[in-house]
Amino acid sequence: MDSFSDILKQEMESIEKDQPATPANNQDQSAQEMDEILQYKGLIQQTVQRYWRRPPGARNDMTVVLDIQLLPGGELKSVRIEDSSGNQAFDNSAMLAVQSAGRFSVPPDPKLFDRHFRAFKMRFKPGDLRY
Repeated sequence: MDSFSDILKQEMESIEKDQPATPANNQDQSAQEMDEILQYKGLIQQTVQRYWRRPPGARNDMTVVLDIQLLPGGELKSVRIEDSSGNQAFDNSAMLAVQSAGRFSVPPDPKLFDRHFRAFKMRFKPGDLRY
């Protein structure tokens, strides 16, 4: 998974691309939306971390990218490997962590959910995860 600062940077870039230039009075709303996005991304990351078990042989330089799809209530719809680490045990441990969580905290705002949480990618790196 990306570090918190990487997630923040990616989300800021994503929001800037998704939204037209706004007047100053809407900037507070954008900042508030960014805070909400980061809050829920952090909750999702914490949930997955609780279920992840480091497999034997996992090295800190491994990375697997998962494509995750959620339903509006936060229930897992699907998870698949987008980009393998090359180590099947590590890839499977990442998928199993997401599957074991099964349900995630997501924002109640349908537009925010659709833009940022219905489908997203999660990067797993052993060096970034607690185990």
